[in-house]
Amino acid sequence: MVTTQILGTDVLTENGKETVQQAVADYLVKYGRILDEISSVVVHVKMYNRGGLKKEYEIKVRLDSLSGFFESQKTEWNLAKSLKLVFEAVLHEINHKMKV
Repeated sequence: MVTTQILGTDVLTENGKETVQQAVADYLVKYGRILDEISSVVVHVKMYNRGGLKKEYEIKVRLDSLSGFFESQKTEWNLAKSLKLVFEAVLHEINHKMKV
C-alpha cells in the first residue's frame, strides 16, 4: 500500500493539479517495476512569482521503500517540465542504487 501525499496544490489551477496527479501516478508505476515495496511518496509543490508574468515551480519528491530512501528537488519555469525533471532524477537515483 502506497501512501501518497501531494502538498502545496492549493497554489495551482485545476489543470496544474491534474498534471501533478497524473505525473505521480505514471511514475509510481515506473518505480514499482524496480523497487520491492514503496511505502510512501511525498510531493511538495511550491510556486514563486518573482515580480514578473511567469511563475517558477519548485518540486520536491521524497520516496520511501524497503530498498531505501530517495529524494530530489528541481526548480523550473514550466510545471510539467519540472515534474519530469524531478521524477527522472529520483528514477536515476533508484537505478544507481539498485545497479539496474
